[in-house]
Amino acid sequence: MRKRPQVVKLICEHCCPFFKEEKTEGSACQGFVFFNEYLNVERIEEVYSIVRKEMSAWHLVDRSFMYRILCRRCPFLMGGCDFRDPEYQGESVPCGGYMVLAELWETGTSWPKEILSKLRGTQGTGNARKGYLR
Repeated sequence: MRKRPQVVKLICEHCCPFFKEEKTEGSACQGFVFFNEYLNVERIEEVYSIVRKEMSAWHLVDRSFMYRILCRRCPFLMGGCDFRDPEYQGESVPCGGYMVLAELWETGTSWPKEILSKLRGTQGTGNARKGYLR
């Protein structure tokens, strides 16, 4: 996967509490993968304007919805995600991609809903096989 620098800056550097500069070439959370694939350049400034303020929508959004869209395909889900680990006893926060998608969803921004609507209409195509809505 080619990581687009604008998406790394928005999702990882700006929003993710787990981002480490030296790890930009390795694996990526599913939140990053989602935005890297579906966020076009024209929408980046729109997204920035929404996520610049303190993000708190991740507390409000339906966790089962976010699990279906992002978490269940995330490489960090098993053994690396305290936020989703039912046995974790400390305080935890989600990844940057989760926070950004939750913020966009809860503020009523149309972009994620447009993408998810398109994905619903792609049964049998590559996007449906990726399992975004199954």
